Amino acid sequence: MTQLQSARMGIVTEAMKIVAADEGIEVERVRAAVASGEAVIPLNVHHINARPVGVGRLFRTKINANLGRSVTHSGKGDELEKLAVALKAGATYGASLLCYVTPAEHLGLPDEEEVHQGCIAYRIAAHAGDVARGLPGARKIDDEMAKARASFDWDRQFGLCLDPECAQTRWLKTRSFMDEAHDDDHCSMCGKQFCAVRTSRRIRELARCAES
Repeated sequence: MTQLQSARMGIVTEAMKIVAADEGIEVERVRAAVASGEAVIPLNVHHINARPVGVGRLFRTKINANLGRSVTHSGKGDELEKLAVALKAGATYGASLLCYVTPAEHLGLPDEEEVHQGCIAYRIAAHAGDVARGLPGARKIDDEMAKARASFDWDRQFGLCLDPECAQTRWLKTRSFMDEAHDDDHCSMCGKQFCAVRTSRRIRELARCAES
């Protein structure tokens, strides 16, 4: 019988008692949280030396993220995607720690580029978590990026990126020149003709000219 099944039947298990003692709360609160789905107690019965740990808002451990080979072995080099999945849940429940991984996880030792990718993915995940939790100042760099994008200030955008070299290299890849590219008044997503920001600017400029 699982912890969830026991909790919903009103049964207090030994694992629940251990979690309650470790957390310093009443065991009935643990059982109720597990029964309602607000908490879990991951415990493999085949691991005889494992100590049960409560996971959820009620406990010190907010999320249990498995970033290794988990429910399927069909994916290879997909650890950065798993980090993003773990972040989504972790940020929601206030996780304060994310595991650094690389595309080489379980495949071999990472090379320099893979280490770089892992570090950048970790930084982006951690920053997104800070924004989701509403930490003071977390949104500042994103607000500044929005202003730079609206004004097509490409150098400012690159300066605000967590990985400026990657962003600038990819930006230049779509252009056949360099110096003139800094004067672009649109991005490649919608193109010059359909760029919403460019069109909005042109409308404002026409309105100012009409007023004068």
